[in-house]
Amino acid sequence: MNHNKKKGVLELMLENAGKDAIKIGLMAASPIIGNLSTKLRDRIENTLGEDCYNPVISGMVSSVSNVVLYPLLTSKITHNGWLAAGAFAYALLERSIRDDKYNDSEFGFDRYPASLPGKILSLPMEYTANLYDRAKAQLK
Repeated sequence: MNHNKKKGVLELMLENAGKDAIKIGLMAASPIIGNLSTKLRDRIENTLGEDCYNPVISGMVSSVSNVVLYPLLTSKITHNGWLAAGAFAYALLERSIRDDKYNDSEFGFDRYPASLPGKILSLPMEYTANLYDRAKAQLK
């Protein structure tokens, strides 16, 4: 009987350690994951649970990090300072628009919106997720 109790504690410890590892991984990936569409971020939240992932915080982190990442990537790829400056201006504009949509109740967003590149990259994943959901519903 004592052995089963210890085994249960060890299993719980490992389960909690796994959840913590997922949380840390998702926090580290927030600059990327936060750019995805709200549908995909909500799907991640529904799969992992609210205690592991917050799509609004992830979206906000990505919005702030894009102000650095867009011009940095543009500069590294093109070696052109003017294009990097344009990417910086675009990132600021995109951040402003995403913040306005989230904060403006007229739009009705209860989630932080995706970035334009993130939305474009999300489309094939959304399509695949929708196909999966429809197939799963047909099996019921």
